[in-house]
Amino acid sequence: MRSILTGMALLVALPCWAQGNGASHPPAPIVVTGNGLADSARQLEQCLARKCAPPEDIDASITLAENQLLAGDYRKARATLAAARDRNGDHRKDYPVAVADLERSYGRMTDLDGFPDRARIAQVDALDTLKGALDGKDTRVLIQRLTAGDDFRLVGRTDAADETYSRVEKQAREAGEAQVAGIAMLRSAAMYTFLASQDSIFRSTARARIARIERTTQPELEQVRIAARVLRARLTGLAGSGDAMDRAIANLVDAGFTEPVLVYEDVPLRDGAKAAIRKQIDSDPEWVDFRFRVAPDGRVRDLEEVRRSPEISADWANRVRKTVATRRYAPLRLPPGSDGKIRIERFTLVFDAGDATGSNMATRASEGRLTWLDITPDQPAPSIPPASYVPPRAPF
Repeated sequence: MRSILTGMALLVALPCWAQGNGASHPPAPIVVTGNGLADSARQLEQCLARKCAPPEDIDASITLAENQLLAGDYRKARATLAAARDRNGDHRKDYPVAVADLERSYGRMTDLDGFPDRARIAQVDALDTLKGALDGKDTRVLIQRLTAGDDFRLVGRTDAADETYSRVEKQAREAGEAQVAGIAMLRSAAMYTFLASQDSIFRSTARARIARIERTTQPELEQVRIAARVLRARLTGLAGSGDAMDRAIANLVDAGFTEPVLVYEDVPLRDGAKAAIRKQIDSDPEWVDFRFRVAPDGRVRDLEEVRRSPEISADWANRVRKTVATRRYAPLRLPPGSDGKIRIERFTLVFDAGDATGSNMATRASEGRLTWLDITPDQPAPSIPPASYVPPRAPF
């Protein structure tokens, strides 16, 4: 399975769904973490016993944390990464990229554990680590700046996020990094498309940001322009009829997608989801995994729940399942006889940490926020933000 914690390659590379021969995969297995969890724990233990080099320690720690996350132990996954940070924090100058990967992973896990402000600080730490060792115009520095912008968006600071995207676009153009500039433009357009799904007042801004991308002419931005077509189709789904959505999706046939690219779905949990009882600070988030097939025509088939956390508040998992069933993906270009692509996705309801009213004791929010992970084994990561309700960032 590709890494679900380190996601920089997704932002650096152009869309991988436009590459390859589109060969059909056999049905993906239901995710089983038992052996992987034990093996990765043993590998990290052996690594530390022989005093392995920091990059090896970091890789082993991230692998273990990913398996702990898949097993539903979010707090332990975060603790694994925190311990790795303590061991390797002094190696920033010698191994800046590896340490930045660790800080980025810790930030994403911290957000999933319900501490979004601390998560944003961790992303800034990753940026500072890269800036301390690399040229400010290095692609990796610019991409990490985008990640910091994504975290502004996550905590509702959309103006700060948009300012960050604009700054990175300008810096990338000055550095001759047209692809990074295009990705920054795409992040801004995706953010306003998301906002338009919540309030129609943002639709004109979303259209304008998409149009900026469509007006570009550089050959290296061709895939970014295709991504803009997907965002425009999303807007059509928000504002138009079912027939309008059908036409918008039909217009994507010539894009040649060989991997699923989500165009539209209803917004789940529009009214939020409250916990059955107040969550304690040491409690894990609630989560559920769904497996389904994206048919060649872009519709969802064979949707099933494969795992869930021990506790699920109210009916939020059922509401998410109904939403997944409404999804419309871009048409897939697959070999004759293929029945589509299998996906497995993790939905997490995160109850953010805070202080209880009138008390110094920390507790969890009574209402959760929904996050999304692609946990499909051995699948390339999509380069288009996955859904209207997901913050425009790399899948965690």
